[in-house]
Amino acid sequence: GVIPNWIGRWASLVILDLSNNQINGSVPSEIGTLTSLLTLNLSNNQITGLVPSEISKLNNLTSLILGWNNLSGVITQEILAGLTSLRWIDLSSNSLKIAVHANWLPPFILQYAYFASCDMGPQFPTWLQSQIEIVELDISCAGIFDSLPGWFVSTFSNASWMNISYNGVSGTLPTNMEAMESLRRLYFNSNHLTGPIPKLPQSLSVLDISRNFLSGPLP
Repeated sequence: GVIPNWIGRWASLVILDLSNNQINGSVPSEIGTLTSLLTLNLSNNQITGLVPSEISKLNNLTSLILGWNNLSGVITQEILAGLTSLRWIDLSSNSLKIAVHANWLPPFILQYAYFASCDMGPQFPTWLQSQIEIVELDISCAGIFDSLPGWFVSTFSNASWMNISYNGVSGTLPTNMEAMESLRRLYFNSNHLTGPIPKLPQSLSVLDISRNFLSGPLP
């Protein structure tokens, strides 16, 4: 069935987890009245339609988990601007486009960010430069056709898991990647990377840089 409109009456609700069901229909705009929410998890359902702009009213929300649905439309910076407490976001495996201004500065600092199959390109998302506490980042299959920014290593120095596979990322890998001492798993496969493989973090346990155009000796 669907999420009923009367869910908006639960003004004191702190956690709403309806994940892993067979819920269809859209997310009701009344969700925006649940201003006490810390966690909203609607993942792995059959929910369709747009992400309602009223979600921006949830300024206490720390976890927004909407992945693995059939959501569509555009996620604008106006929708994200009110989520000042956000630490975890998962919009993976929907048909969503993330459209924000190039100089937009998010009001939140994320630790876990999953955007697999969201349209975030063609440029590398510049707003990620402010996300210096990222632990896990998934921007795979995100329509990115750009080189890695100069701030890549310094911004993601705390990351332990990164998936940037299945894009059109070009240019070379950063020469100072060895400094990413927290990195355990790195997936950079199926891109357009060229040039040599630099020294990599000794902490790595999984590395996939296959299906690129890398050359030269192994470090």
